[in-house]
Amino acid sequence: MKRPTLGITLLIILVILSKTCLFFDRLNPDNQKGMTTDFVGVVDSRIEKSSRKTVFMMKNIKDSNAQKWQVTASNYGQDACIKQLQPGDVIKGTGKLKPASGKHNPGGFNYFLYLKSKHIEACLYLPSGTSVKKIGRWHSLYYQILRGREKLIHTCNAVFAPQAAHLITGICFGELQGDAMLRKQFLDAGVAHVLAVSGLHTGYLCMLILGICHMLHLKEQHQFGVLALAMIGYMMMTGFALSVIRASVMLLAAESGRVFKRHVDTLSALSLSAGIILLIWPYALFTASFQMSFGAVLALILFAEPVMYRTQHIFQSAGYHEEIPYGAQSLIISAIALAGTWPATLFHFHQVSLIGMIGNLLIIPIVGLLLVFSWIALPVLILAPPLKVIAGIVPALLAGITLDFTKWVNQFQFINLHSGSLFGMILPVCFLIFIAVLLAAGYIDFTQKRGQIVTLSCIAVFALWMLIPDCLPHPLTLTYLDVGQGDAALIETPKGHYYMIDGGGYEDQIPGNNKGDQTGEISQSVLLPALYSKGIDHLEGVFISHNHADHAQGIEELVTEIPVQHIFVSTKYNGPLLKQKTIPVTQLGDHDAVSSPDHVKFKVFWPDQWVESLPDDEQNENSLVMQVCYGKRRFLFTGDAGQATEQIISDQNIQADVLKIGHHGSKTATSSLFLKRVHPMLAVISVGAYNRYGHPSHEVIKRLRHQHIQYLRTDQSGAVTIRTNGTDMKVRTYSR
Repeated sequence: MKRPTLGITLLIILVILSKTCLFFDRLNPDNQKGMTTDFVGVVDSRIEKSSRKTVFMMKNIKDSNAQKWQVTASNYGQDACIKQLQPGDVIKGTGKLKPASGKHNPGGFNYFLYLKSKHIEACLYLPSGTSVKKIGRWHSLYYQILRGREKLIHTCNAVFAPQAAHLITGICFGELQGDAMLRKQFLDAGVAHVLAVSGLHTGYLCMLILGICHMLHLKEQHQFGVLALAMIGYMMMTGFALSVIRASVMLLAAESGRVFKRHVDTLSALSLSAGIILLIWPYALFTASFQMSFGAVLALILFAEPVMYRTQHIFQSAGYHEEIPYGAQSLIISAIALAGTWPATLFHFHQVSLIGMIGNLLIIPIVGLLLVFSWIALPVLILAPPLKVIAGIVPALLAGITLDFTKWVNQFQFINLHSGSLFGMILPVCFLIFIAVLLAAGYIDFTQKRGQIVTLSCIAVFALWMLIPDCLPHPLTLTYLDVGQGDAALIETPKGHYYMIDGGGYEDQIPGNNKGDQTGEISQSVLLPALYSKGIDHLEGVFISHNHADHAQGIEELVTEIPVQHIFVSTKYNGPLLKQKTIPVTQLGDHDAVSSPDHVKFKVFWPDQWVESLPDDEQNENSLVMQVCYGKRRFLFTGDAGQATEQIISDQNIQADVLKIGHHGSKTATSSLFLKRVHPMLAVISVGAYNRYGHPSHEVIKRLRHQHIQYLRTDQSGAVTIRTNGTDMKVRTYSR
């Protein structure tokens, strides 16, 4: 097959240009404080609403130098005007402007880079009570299409059951409407890509458009024009999703070759689509969607044909002279496409689903049918609402089959592969995958001695690469995670035993209440990525300081996701984990201690040993106060304990090298006397940005500065990691 160099050269040049963005743009978003600003702007995206916040994009038009901002509005007493906004509405108001946060946790999401890839310059935060006024409407085709999409989503929600509606809007428009449980269900089944509009969805749309054109007996040139308009409209409707742009350009290139009788090389078409995207959005090169979309297609272009040829040869050698069975062909294509996405998937999400190869064989045809029938049904439902029962029956049936199938596949999620660090696990695994694909495609001839030596040598090197780090001595590692307005810390002992102290949560969530569309958010967005990025798939123990959602909820979610051997709680804890019978629960009080197998000690100072159930408003002063001890180093955790508790325990040996500041920096905790008794070298304040409590308080910061104690805040510095061999300590923050 021809491999013209022009497209490849263009791609290489644009990749280099995109890479230079990171060198010339040295803006460190987390070192810049937010500033209050007046704005006049136009709503530039759909309005994403959840129980806690509303998010949308806004193009600031106050001055001639228009910039695009992401707007996050708190839902606490939020102005009703915000909830009623539509794309194209012109609004004015006042908010706090700040560059987006970068990577704040191990395995975390680089939000700054993601927004830069969309040309979004900063984040505008509208706290509760903010007055936003609608002053007009900006008329354009793009905003009309987005408003039409909103109407389709509203119609879908009115006709179908909630989960079926979320699935249909997810596969049609890439909009799950905040359904975290549905996303997790498909992710565990290894078929999450069907929920994000991609080349698969664009291909089915192309087939539908061309089928209609054939029915209308349009000329080929007219078919191409209709298809081009449909692809442009679909790109607008999906918010210019990168995978849709890539697929649309390639499909239009292929169709133009058919119509105008010109040869179009697939690799050149792929390079052309990459060039267009990177010229407009250079930072897109570093996003998961770009890398996975182009990785899958590139793998198919380079490896599908030779693998099919070699497979056919194997079948013929076995006496089977027919065409390769459809099931075998589909499995090969699925495996090659997934192999192309695995490097990016491991790097960004730290796990891949091996069962996804089989899951894709069955779910892709069903999703294709669901897409086609949904695109036909939704306009009918808008134009003729009385026909909703007839028009909606097939999409509802197919959605139910898809949901049931993913639930069945989830039974096999235990074979999913979780990665570790980039250099410790991801790179050698990616190289091994690459070698396996080269062998399967015949680019390495394993029948020759030279091929055998090269292959076996590479496998040995990469295997040793993965094994050697486990043989080296390790320090004690404590990572104070950034979970917003909450507490969470991960402890990795020198011999590979893992513990967590608190797990974050949602500070506005009352324990025991329905979490609604926020179910699993902290465990999925922070805790599990942090664990998987370190190659951790189990915990020896978890400690819950007290029964408040911003400390306990993440742990309550986590114990349903990965194996946990033991749960330790305060003697005053009265949360739901006491009722479960699967994991042993031990209530700890003063003078209790827990030791890891390699002698890292967790020493408890408080509360007293009286076991009793306490109401929610009395939990803080009965938080688990404990000290992690290793060698000469001590780390003190105080939960939300205040000054009353500090006075009680001040006569004990509470001195520590690092202090986790009590109650997120509230002025009612961390007294000057307590700081003198602990005498820390470093204090860590676990706090959420722009929280409604004003944490950390100026009084606490003043006390720390007065005693010359260095401090780090998770809202500014991201996660804080401390490594020690029992004597020396090294501190690292994740915000760059």
